[in-house]
Amino acid sequence: MLVRGGYRPYFENYTVDASIFEMIFHLVKMILKIISQF
Repeated sequence: MLVRGGYRPYFENYTVDASIFEMIFHLVKMILKIISQF
């Protein structure tokens, strides 16, 4: 149970980091699209 409790927050933090990275990636793609239009 202790190992599981220690592993779960790490996994949750990893998924949060992944979602933030995904958001930044989408924002960069949108910015590149806007720049290429000009």
